[in-house]
Amino acid sequence: MEKLVIGEKVSYMPYKGCSPSEYQNGIVKSHPEHTTESIFVVYNCGGDWKNYKDYTAALTPISSLKKGWAEEVKCDHYFLPTGKWTPEGSMICQDCGEMR
Repeated sequence: MEKLVIGEKVSYMPYKGCSPSEYQNGIVKSHPEHTTESIFVVYNCGGDWKNYKDYTAALTPISSLKKGWAEEVKCDHYFLPTGKWTPEGSMICQDCGEMR
């Protein structure tokens, strides 16, 4: 992922394969000096996003973030075969749950 800038909207994926409905919206607050693999993100500000700098941020692994808020994130789709109880040849995206 290209460098995230302060004030940029991001979505946190709590675990690999979760759907966008499970993402948590946030805004990048700062870059820590001790690591390049994590970033400080504000998640809980009671909807007061314009004043996000006044709220506590959580150190978040960059690998768990996508640019944009959940409703703006487009899935890159990572399809795998579905289980044995679905039609043969069915595939499901491990990120958003779309089936083909």
